[in-house]
Amino acid sequence: MKKRNMNEDAVVGIVVTVLLIGLVISITVMINTVYVPQWTEEQEASHMDQIATQFTSFKQNVDLQAMLQQETFLSSWFTLGSKEIPILNSGRTFGRLELIEDVYNITIESEEDDAALVNISTGRIKFDAGNSYFVPQSYIYENGALILKQYDAHMLIGKPTFFVTTYGKNLSLTIIDINGTIGKRTSSGYGITPVQTQVTDVSETEITLFDKMIIRTEYPNAWITALNATLRQIDSGFTPDEYQITKTENSVTLQFMDVGNIPAYPTLDLRKVTVFTQIAPGWIN
Repeated sequence: MKKRNMNEDAVVGIVVTVLLIGLVISITVMINTVYVPQWTEEQEASHMDQIATQFTSFKQNVDLQAMLQQETFLSSWFTLGSKEIPILNSGRTFGRLELIEDVYNITIESEEDDAALVNISTGRIKFDAGNSYFVPQSYIYENGALILKQYDAHMLIGKPTFFVTTYGKNLSLTIIDINGTIGKRTSSGYGITPVQTQVTDVSETEITLFDKMIIRTEYPNAWITALNATLRQIDSGFTPDEYQITKTENSVTLQFMDVGNIPAYPTLDLRKVTVFTQIAPGWIN
C-alpha cells in the first residue's frame, strides 16, 4: 500500500507540472496575441503624436530663422522609434528621417516681363514611421508647409509662409530652400536624433503683375489647401473669379486672370531663404 501511494503522488506531481506549464504557455500566447498588439498600437499612436509635435517645433525653428535672417544654427530633436514593452522585450518600432534634395519645384511667371521668371527647386524633410499596428504615416516638411501622409491620402497640417500684405493687391511668399551635405541626410532606428539648420543666404525679389505659379510636388492636395487658405480669407481682397487653381497628379497651378478690362494680377514679394540642414550629431561646414 505504501509503494502504491508513492507512485500515485509522483503521477499527481507530474500532472500538476504539465498543467502549470500549459497554463503559462496559454497566458503567454494570450498576452502576445491579444494584449501586445493593443499595447504596441497605443505606443505607436503616442509616438506619432510626439513626432507631430517635434515637426511643429522644427517648422517654428526654421520659420524663426527665416524671419530673423540669422546665421546661427538651431537644433531640433526627433524621436525615431517607440520604446519596447518592458519585460516582454517586444513592441519596439523603428523610423527613418531623411533629407531629399530637389524634389519640390516652384515656377513663377509675370505677365509684365518674361525676365522675371523664377524657377526654384528645393528639398524636403520626410519621416517614415515603421508602424506594425497603428496606421502607417509619414510627416513631410516641404517649402515651409507641414504635411501628413497616410496610405495614398495626405493633408496639410502646417501652412507655408504665403500671405496677403495689401488687400487684393499684394502677396508675400517665402521659399524655404532646404539642402544638405553627403553623409548628413538620413538617420534611422529608434533613438533620438538632431536636425540642425542654419540660414546661409536670403534674397528678395518683387514680381509685378504676378501671373502664374506652378508647384511641382507629390502632395498637390496639401498645396491647394495652402493656397486657398490665403486667397479665400475674407480680408484677402481676392474673389474666386480673379484666380483659378488646377492640379494634376504631381503639380498645382495658380493662375490669375483678367476680370473684364481690369487686370487682376497682384504684386508678389518673393523671398528665398536657403537653409543648410544636417541630420544626425556633429556639424560639417
